[in-house]
Amino acid sequence: MTDSAIRIIHITVKSDRVIAQVEVADERHAYTTPSLITALLPAYPHLLEHACVNGCGTTFGAVARRTSLPHLLEHMAIENQVRAEADAEGAIPNGQRTQAQGDESHYQGARGAAVSPATYMGKTRWTDRARRMAHVELSYADDLVALAALRDAARDLNAAIALEEATHP
Repeated sequence: MTDSAIRIIHITVKSDRVIAQVEVADERHAYTTPSLITALLPAYPHLLEHACVNGCGTTFGAVARRTSLPHLLEHMAIENQVRAEADAEGAIPNGQRTQAQGDESHYQGARGAAVSPATYMGKTRWTDRARRMAHVELSYADDLVALAALRDAARDLNAAIALEEATHP
């Protein structure tokens, strides 16, 4: 096993989206756990509020505690993009974080005012479940911001998993 629970193997930048090939290193990390989601919420406070097309509800919160790790990565990267855009535009008063919603949703600030003119969409699917390989697509307003958002999401996710393993071996 590698040091990282999730690795981005390859990234393709298209004119309207970033496509990442993602590998989950070990089967025990293929799916999220309630404790992993809880650990990530301080850094990603709007994760559970993201709009999400799934069989259990209309938000990511409906599936967050038992969904694929690559799907979690998608939503973390979307929230990072919204945060980066809002930070660049100075749209976050007093350091407040923005609410991010994935999968064809508009992003709203703390009082419901739109803070992002962009709509970010994502899509995740297993491409080879037996080998734990997935395909994550993210729309973007700025390709470099999307790449950084994906990188930071993978870093944060791996750190949270490592901490979880260290405290609950």
